[in-house]
Formats: sequence, structure tokens, C-alpha cells
Amino acid sequence: MKRVLISLGFLCCLMIGCQEGDRVLIEYIGEVEKDTQAIRDIVADYNASMSSSDIDRIMLYYADDAVRIPPNESAVIGIEKIRNHIQQLFDEYTLQEKNTVENIMVSGDLAIAHVLWSATISPKIGGDPSDHNGNWIAAFEKQSDGSWKINYSIFSNEQLVYPEQ
Repeated sequence: MKRVLISLGFLCCLMIGCQEGDRVLIEYIGEVEKDTQAIRDIVADYNASMSSSDIDRIMLYYADDAVRIPPNESAVIGIEKIRNHIQQLFDEYTLQEKNTVENIMVSGDLAIAHVLWSATISPKIGGDPSDHNGNWIAAFEKQSDGSWKINYSIFSNEQLVYPEQ
């Protein structure tokens, strides 16, 4: 009889524990989905901000100590240097950009986004526009207020790899 009671007690604990585990798993999945959507929203707004040359809106998404690594250039480190780097692009060109999220991986307070980008870039001094495309990898960190900021941003430009003939 004692064995039966111990076995029943064990089964009850196991069932209660599994139910609690299911609840925690469901909450975790819900949080990951919420965070994934937040990253998608940032990428969409970043895209719109690049196309409208809205430097102030773009900079909302970078951490103070962020690192931006453009193709064939040295790393740009720190929010003010990143601001100057992007502003220089806006001073010289008009962009129409399109970003397509390929994948987002979230793990706790860190996330990685793989984005395909394409843009038509028109020189402001005149001349023909040119089409560019590539990959963008952005590493995000969740801030204490629950928002996400870009810590690392690295992108390729396929036209630099395979220039038009």
C-alpha cells in the first residue's frame, strides 16, 4: 500500500510539474514571437527611414556603442560616428530601399536578423540611378525598457562582388 501511495504521489507531482512546464514553455514561445515581431517592425521602420532619409528615426535603433560594418570599409564604431556615416550617404544620394527579413533568431535578450536588402541609389548631383542589393546581418540586444537596439550591423553589397559588366 505504501508503494502505491508513493507511486501516486510521484505521478501527481509529475503531472503538476509538467503542467507548470507547459505554461512556462507557452509563455516563452509567446515572448519569442513578440520579440521576433518587434525586430520585424524595427526592420520595416528602418527601411522606411532609409528611404525617407530620416537620420533621427534611424538612430533610435542603434545602441550607443554600436558597430556598423559597411562593405569594403572600416568599422564605424559609436552612435555619433554611425550617424555621421549615414548622414554622409544621405547628403550625396537619394535611396529607395526595400528590406526583406529572411530569418530572425531570438535567444533571451539577444537576437540576430538576416535581411535581404535592395535599393535604387540616385546621386543628388545628377547622373543615372543604380540598383544595389545584398545581405544585412544585425545583432540586437534587448534594453532594460524592453526595446531592442542594434549592437552590430554588417552588410554586403553584391554589386561590389559582381560589378555590372
